[in-house]
Amino acid sequence: MNAKGPGFLAQVLFTPLAAGKTYIGGKPYKTPHLFVLGQIRAGRTAEAKAGLVTDIAAKVLEIADIGPADIWVYIQDVRAAQMAEFGRILPELGHEGPWRGGFGAEKLK
Repeated sequence: MNAKGPGFLAQVLFTPLAAGKTYIGGKPYKTPHLFVLGQIRAGRTAEAKAGLVTDIAAKVLEIADIGPADIWVYIQDVRAAQMAEFGRILPELGHEGPWRGGFGAEKLK
C-alpha cells in the first residue's frame, strides 16, 4: 500500500484569516499562525499519518516566516466511499489504477 497516495489527488487551498477574527484560548491571536487542515482517505497506519503530519509541519516551517510553535497541522481520515474526486467515488487506498483509467491524461497532470 502506498502510504502517500498519488500526487494528483492532492489539492491545496489558502484562506487568509483577518486579524481579530481568529481566537486562540478565547483571545484574539496577535502573532501569525498557520493552520493546515487535511483530509485523507482512511487506511493508512498511525505511523504513516504521523509521518505525514511531521512532513507537513517541517515544510511549513521551511517555507513560512513563522516559528514552529505557530504551526498547527490536523489530518482527518475519511472513508473512500464518502469522497468523490473528478466526479467519481474514490477507490480504497492502493487501488487507484482501475479508477484513474476512466479519465484522460490531461486530468492526471
